[in-house]
Amino acid sequence: MIVPLVDLVNLLRSHASWGHNGWNVAALAGAWAAAYALRHFNRKLLRELLLCLATSGTIGILVWILQDVASSGTPQPIGARLWFGVTSLLKFIPVVFLLEEVWFRGVFDSHLHHPGEKRGVLSAIYVSALWGIWHYPVIPGHQIQTLLPTFATVIPFHVLIGVPFSLFWRRSGNLFVPASVHCLIDAVRNGLAGPPV
Repeated sequence: MIVPLVDLVNLLRSHASWGHNGWNVAALAGAWAAAYALRHFNRKLLRELLLCLATSGTIGILVWILQDVASSGTPQPIGARLWFGVTSLLKFIPVVFLLEEVWFRGVFDSHLHHPGEKRGVLSAIYVSALWGIWHYPVIPGHQIQTLLPTFATVIPFHVLIGVPFSLFWRRSGNLFVPASVHCLIDAVRNGLAGPPV
């Protein structure tokens, strides 16, 4: 909660756009959800967290590493990249809880799949595909002409990492399991890209 609060104060002083301020307000609210899930995290859930990290985390991090290796951008100093990755992790934990995991796993997934029901993977695929579509507006340079090719990459990626998120959420009953791995993947992505120049 401290990192988004400091950012919000700095943005308010600089008269930044409402979008940046809104993001930090969401982070402040999401910190409560994150704290609640973390408070109810116990040793029995550690296995689920490690399995989620081994599946979704490995896939997501590997994709971003491969993309970084394939990119032709000028690499930034390792210290700047590492710092940006760590601060991203601290900022994303509360934001991911409020804007994504509470809605996609906590609400949509819980609404579509009830304990004991069959076809659990199909509902997890559906929720994950919706989650991929949700990301389209924040993809840099998106245009209507690139809608189908973008969806052809974004949706499968989110299904690959989202299905285990849903399954481990269902097994653990604690959003900290998928959300922490989700935040780590996003932090690695940001750390590899480095801070905007």
